[in-house]
Amino acid sequence: MRRDFSLGNYSCDDVAGDVELTRFDIERDKRYSIPWIKLAAAVRGGPHKLFISPWSPSGWMQTISPG
Repeated sequence: MRRDFSLGNYSCDDVAGDVELTRFDIERDKRYSIPWIKLAAAVRGGPHKLFISPWSPSGWMQTISPG
């Protein structure tokens, strides 16, 4: 079974120029994703595999190079 725990796009640091990631915040993951992952891990019949997807940096961290 595949589940996507995100109902939309979000970022852990949307503060432009925060290259030190001082505003990095995973409270959303602590509140929504991690509890579900822990519940899944507690289900008998394991071991279970957890697939994660690569992240994409916030827009302010990206540069667009000419093709």
